[in-house]
Amino acid sequence: MVSEYYMPNDLKHFWSNAKPKLKYLLLLSALLVICMCHSSSSYSPGMDEATFVRVYSDVTQKFEQVDPQQRDTFMDSVLASHHITKEKFEQTVKYYNQDPVRWQRVFTAITNEFETRLREQSTQSNSEQPDVPSTDNERMQHIPASAN
Repeated sequence: MVSEYYMPNDLKHFWSNAKPKLKYLLLLSALLVICMCHSSSSYSPGMDEATFVRVYSDVTQKFEQVDPQQRDTFMDSVLASHHITKEKFEQTVKYYNQDPVRWQRVFTAITNEFETRLREQSTQSNSEQPDVPSTDNERMQHIPASAN
């Protein structure tokens, strides 16, 4: 049974003869590199989740209806209407691409956004139409008394 961890002889010799300041500098450098790699691999979102949901919903709701040659212009106009740059949008997409659980949460919010928009459209179209009696009692009230 080996009580020490394995270290190649050259490295063991180097480490045992290194000055304390050099050891400290090497360890600090290694820690810094690890932190930099970690921070560069985890993007931060370019915008908050609620804004991203609204922007993404606006884009996807009409994207397929837009002429393929006009899609870049359409995308730019949607982003401009939300005061979002293309870079911020792409940064946010990269952020969500790192974690499928986050994307699932966002897609659920986007689905809820679409359902809310459909309800609002339905309510608006219903308010523009005349009231149609929905029950027999309501229908009977609209029939003139002479017809009874």
